[in-house]
Formats: sequence, structure tokens, C-alpha cells
Amino acid sequence: MAILKWSDGQIIAADENKTIRQLVEVNKYNLRGANLRGADIDFSCWPLWCGSANVSIDERTAKQLLAHAFNAAEKYWQGGLTQNQKDWLNDFHRIKSDEFPKFK
Repeated sequence: MAILKWSDGQIIAADENKTIRQLVEVNKYNLRGANLRGADIDFSCWPLWCGSANVSIDERTAKQLLAHAFNAAEKYWQGGLTQNQKDWLNDFHRIKSDEFPKFK
């Protein structure tokens, strides 16, 4: 399966051997409505523009995106996260492998 790497406004699709297969500019493509369920987006960058609205993702990716967002913004979240939300986020595969800080 290809691994997506986002770098300087470009998407690089590479195989497990890091062989570059495709290089495209992100701003030329609209991800709205894209189905990224099952995609491995580890070590990539999610686009923060309107073209990423309404993208279909799986629960693994949802945990990954929200863990990063809440890690950065938790201090601004009024009332903090519920224990149920923390438990769900702590199921993120990089937290379970101790590569990302756990939500306490």
C-alpha cells in the first residue's frame, strides 16, 4: 500500500521502500468528498484549507487527527475533555506505542 507524504504543498506517494511513485501539487486538487478510509497518513500533513472538507476517513485516522489537534488545543477547550473522550483518544495507535503523549 502506498504511503502519502505531504511536503511543501505537494503529495508524494511512495511504497514501503520509500520509492517515489507520484508527485502532485496539493493546491491543484480538491479533497472534498474524497474517501481516505484505510489510508495510512502517518508522518504526513493534513491540509488546513477548505478543500479537505467532507473527506471520508476511518476511525483510526479520526483518532490520529483529533489526538494531534487536542494535544495542541486542549488548554483552550473549555471544561477539558471528558474521561470517555480521553479514553477514545488514548486508543490512538501512536499513544498505545508510547510515541505520542497520553491524555490524562
